[in-house]
Amino acid sequence: MNEPELRSVTLDAPIARGDQTIDTVQVRMPHGGELRGLSLSALLNLDYGALETLLPRITIPPLTKPESPRSIRPT
Repeated sequence: MNEPELRSVTLDAPIARGDQTIDTVQVRMPHGGELRGLSLSALLNLDYGALETLLPRITIPPLTKPESPRSIRPT
């Protein structure tokens, strides 16, 4: 199956960064080095700390740790 490298995600609450507003981010599949220091079981269990570490590594534009709590909303 040929899946796209990037997927667009629309945020529930836009993030204000300086004079720009981020309402959509692109997320890609993490590569080996980006998983460094993370437990796969924590990611599979949707551990907030693990996601907060991983998101800046795999999102475009990169979401910073202070921005992550505003953009991650479990439903």
